Amino acid sequence: YHAHKFMLARLSDVFRTMLTGEHWTDSSKEEIQLKESCECESVFGDFLRFFYCGRVNLDIETTLPLLFLADKYDVKPVREVCDKYMTGQVMKGNVRAALLWLHYAKVYSLTELETQCIEVLSLRMTKAMKTPEWLNLDLPYVIELLQNSSLVVDEEFVLFQALQDWL
Repeated sequence: YHAHKFMLARLSDVFRTMLTGEHWTDSSKEEIQLKESCECESVFGDFLRFFYCGRVNLDIETTLPLLFLADKYDVKPVREVCDKYMTGQVMKGNVRAALLWLHYAKVYSLTELETQCIEVLSLRMTKAMKTPEWLNLDLPYVIELLQNSSLVVDEEFVLFQALQDWL
């Protein structure tokens, strides 16, 4: 991908340091190469487009890699757009999204998203336990959900079976 150094440095302190810093060896090069994970590489063009037009198309599959890039390069506007999208999806009752994103809400201190994930999962626990994502939920989050006073399950035996499957 090609991009103008000025455009990247304008929204990112990380890019500003990399591309204009005296102590950064690549700053004087005409071109630099960045190494990204396969997941992030697939959305890097969308990430760069944000620097030029201030918009990015998000869906449940692309949001996390864009959030990773926004965090890595300290691009607050992209982080905010991702947070808003994720929170909106979870607020619609998207159980799969809540299960996928709860961990990242905590890691990236997205407090509103975290609150919404816990709320949706607590209220729709029966549905959440039937998804493949349930089996991948980390122990601290399972414990947090079980301790939540708002937890709603149709039958305790179904919860017991889901916990056995999770183990």
